[in-house]
Order: sequence, then structure tokens, then C-alpha cells
Amino acid sequence: MSRRVAIVTPYHGEPIAWIAKAHASVRLQTHPATHILVGDGKPEAAVDSWDAQHIVLPAGHRDWGHTPRAIGALSAAAQGFDAIGFLDADNWFYPDHVESLLKLQAARDLEVASSLRAMHHVDGRLLHRCLLVDGIETFDTNCLMLFPPAYSALSVFALVPPDVRYIADRWVSIWLKRRGRRIGCTRQATVAYRVRYKYFYDTSPLPMPAEHIVDLKIPHPRELRQWWLALPPEEREFHMKVMGAS
Repeated sequence: MSRRVAIVTPYHGEPIAWIAKAHASVRLQTHPATHILVGDGKPEAAVDSWDAQHIVLPAGHRDWGHTPRAIGALSAAAQGFDAIGFLDADNWFYPDHVESLLKLQAARDLEVASSLRAMHHVDGRLLHRCLLVDGIETFDTNCLMLFPPAYSALSVFALVPPDVRYIADRWVSIWLKRRGRRIGCTRQATVAYRVRYKYFYDTSPLPMPAEHIVDLKIPHPRELRQWWLALPPEEREFHMKVMGAS
């Protein structure tokens, strides 16, 4: 029996053409997947006519899509999907993304499977393979696929401390490792990641795109650790309890 896969995409104001491209990439997977789109306070009426599930939230959460991501993923878990993956509204999958993750999981009895990603310009053209995400030590949410033994991590996306929720995927990866989940990577770049960060273009010979740029620098893991250790012990313990990682 073919395994039922859900792909969760939160969106909030991205160009409808980008959302449609993301949806088309799910529809064109070599292994079929159900697309669950979550409108985070800015629903697009066009999505209602797509072959997809459409969850509409009444207000935006302003947390980089992580709360709507958690809501969509928990819905998928409750519907009994055998695997849950993630796709941001500005990115897309290569056609064998889902199939390659399922094959890896089956071969190694994994609880979490991941891929690598290829970096694309805001206009969509391919730039290069990402050198930062290795799929084991460093994850990107778009590269992840979780299987039922790891579903307890789904709520963590929405429970990460608000100050650092924009990098919730790093916290989810820490949570999974602390739980001893079996994790593996395909070593294939099957996610097309549209680079929108200003600092990326500041340090490259490419001209700065005229629009859709985000002025945010992702901290190095060392900086994240320094921030965490600078918190009072009682505040660290509070956040750990909230995330279920105490």
C-alpha cells in the first residue's frame, strides 16, 4: 500500500504565483502527496479551488509561519498521514523529493528523514548548492520529513521562545536529537530554496533584488548558544518546560 504523505505550507502575503509554484511542485511529485496550505491571516481565495486542503486562520501570528506550520502538521497527524513534510510558500520541491525521503526512511528505518537544498535567486534561477545545511547537524524545515514516532515534535514549531522563533527549525532539530530519534539524510538537494535574505546578496557579486527581500541575519549556532546561556536559569527552565524538553 502506498504511504500517505502530507506536505504543509503556511503562507502570509507571498505572491500568489510563488504559492502556485510551490503547490505545483507538490502535485508533480513522483510519489503522490496531499498539500495542506494554511492561510495565516491573509487567505488567498484562489487556493480554495486547488486540489489541496486549505486551513484559514483568522489572524496572522507574525512568527515566520511556524504556528500555522504546527497547526497544519498536527491536522495531518490527526488525519493519520504516514509522513509529514514541509514547504515554505516561496520555495518548491524537485520532482523526486518525497520519493527519495520515503526510500531512505524505509531502507534505514528512520524516524526523521531530510534532504539538502539548492539555493535559487529571488527570480527563480539556480545559484548553487547550499553549503550550510547538511541534513544531520543543521536542518532546514523545507528539507524535513517526520514519521509517526517523531510527531510529538510537531508542536515545538509553535512553542519555541518568541525571540528566536524565526529559527524554530534549529530548536526542532535539537528537540529531536535529545529524544534520540533516528535521523538520516538523502544527500540529495531536492529542495529549491528561494534566497530572500539581504545579507546573502550583500556578500555576493549578485545585484540586490528590487523587492521581496528580508533584512534578517540568521545567527551562527555559537551565537544562539551564547544567547541561550545568557538567559536566567529560571527562564531557560521555563522555555524548556513549554517545549516539553525539560
